[in-house]
Amino acid sequence: MDSSSYSESTSTNGGGSVIPICKPELRPYEGKKFSSLEEGISFYEKYAQECCFDCRRFGNRSSGGVIIFQYVVCNRQGFHTVDSLDVDVSVSEDGNVSDDDEVSSKKRRRRGTKRYRMVFGPFTGKDNHGCPIAFGAGFVSGENCDAFSWLFTVFVECMGVAPRIIITDQDWGMRLAIEKVLPGTRHRLCMWHIMSKLFEKIPKSISDREKFSKEFKSCVWSELLDPDEFDILWTSIVEKYSVEDHKWFKDMFLIRHMWIPAFFRDVPMGSLMRTTSFSESENSFFKRYSKPLFNFADFTLQYNNAIDAQRNQTERLDYYDSVITPKYVTDLAFEKQLASVYTDRMFRVVQDLIVEADKSCRMISMSTLENIEVFKVSDARKKIFTVRHEIETESYECECKLFLRCGYLCSHLFFILRNKDVNNIPEKYVGNRWLKSELLKAVHGLTIDESASDRGSNKDDKLQIANRCHGRYFGLYQRAFRNKDHLIALDNLLAGIGPQIFKDDCAGSSSLDKNDSIMNIYGIVVPEEITAHAPDVVSTKGGASDKKSRIKSSIEKAIEKANKPHRRCGKCHKVTDHNARSCGRNQT
Repeated sequence: MDSSSYSESTSTNGGGSVIPICKPELRPYEGKKFSSLEEGISFYEKYAQECCFDCRRFGNRSSGGVIIFQYVVCNRQGFHTVDSLDVDVSVSEDGNVSDDDEVSSKKRRRRGTKRYRMVFGPFTGKDNHGCPIAFGAGFVSGENCDAFSWLFTVFVECMGVAPRIIITDQDWGMRLAIEKVLPGTRHRLCMWHIMSKLFEKIPKSISDREKFSKEFKSCVWSELLDPDEFDILWTSIVEKYSVEDHKWFKDMFLIRHMWIPAFFRDVPMGSLMRTTSFSESENSFFKRYSKPLFNFADFTLQYNNAIDAQRNQTERLDYYDSVITPKYVTDLAFEKQLASVYTDRMFRVVQDLIVEADKSCRMISMSTLENIEVFKVSDARKKIFTVRHEIETESYECECKLFLRCGYLCSHLFFILRNKDVNNIPEKYVGNRWLKSELLKAVHGLTIDESASDRGSNKDDKLQIANRCHGRYFGLYQRAFRNKDHLIALDNLLAGIGPQIFKDDCAGSSSLDKNDSIMNIYGIVVPEEITAHAPDVVSTKGGASDKKSRIKSSIEKAIEKANKPHRRCGKCHKVTDHNARSCGRNQT
């Protein structure tokens, strides 16, 4: 049997060919012979495995019931059409068509593959609106210390500074990489990933599991306990329910400094994120713009589209901040002050605290010690906190430490400031974390005057013009949205603008050749022939190729067993969950 030369290379969109690197003895060539059909197919399967892709039988030709020509193609070969059925067929010389894989049902089949199971890792944070924002992203071929070390090193090089705090799941390789590359960064483990295992870890010997779970969660999630108070409360709970020697609870206690909020009370902005939910949200966001089969160039194009969509959302919120005036619910002057400087979304959070201070907080006691005033304040939850005021420096501090943890004042401090007839919050207690974007730029030295004086930069001019365009569009849209006729008029106007703007560009930006876009990404002309070495194929966490190979939790096994249909036992003839072999084993 002769080998076909079509198996040596595959065409790319750029017109060149990709020749995978493999062992010489596994490289197919035209004229190669095999002693049998199965030997030939086995050869191509080994070749595909070595080059990190899958192959499949595509069909054959037969004569007199004997196969005389067999097609073997890449698993991704071919195109789906609306009416086509994704089954393998064989065509004989007499025109008869048969299923090569003996597929009896005509059902479209999704073809899986091994390109490469690379791990996509976005770095996600919160912007001044409290919304997810992507700082960057990277691909790694494995989830180990070396791969993550490279990723973190490149991330810091791109950003110019290491993050103060980073939240991850309980990945050992990632933990080692952070200790190695980010020694000054505080590593925090996702609380949700840990607490989601709680119920299955509670021993069955505990009769009231719900009560234990409630007490345990109240201890773990509290941000008002200091480390010593947490240790005392944890110890009392585990001893009360006799789980102090349980392995999981002991292990979690040993690493409590990496996930319990009590140990992050003194970390600036340490309470902004306690779980990886923002990262999970970003993963879902990027999935809307990408597909598993994308190559690097395709992914980069769509990733940029996703980032543009995220920036448009931020610009839309910035615009709303510039035109919307929130409703005031108190007569306090500093409520209006904070409304003018904070983004709308974050002001609503602060406004609730101001209302609580005005309506619910009460003074329990007040004392003066040398230059320090000490207040005991009760809040809406009837909890009492100590507020200290240093008279000489006009410094305030509350033991709840909300300002340190989240960047805005607590209801206890608002209450004290109200009682002292403070009209404007001191600038140091306004902070800059939640300022409106224009004010935030001024804080970082990007004042309006400075940006206006630098007219020599085309990049700055383009950005300013783009911001004006966004502002004008959103302004018109906001006004037109209230009236259908106005909205129709705006739509017609926008439809007619395109031909006027791009009259000298007959093709328009949307008709740019894909190869030109890819060329812009790589920065070079696509060569006629590309020699590529595929990355190592690895099995990643949660990335099993099928559901059978993934390790299931005890809860999943229990649910699966409960949902499994019962059958009739061949021994006792009852419809139950055992069979003749296990009949009577669990009976007493």
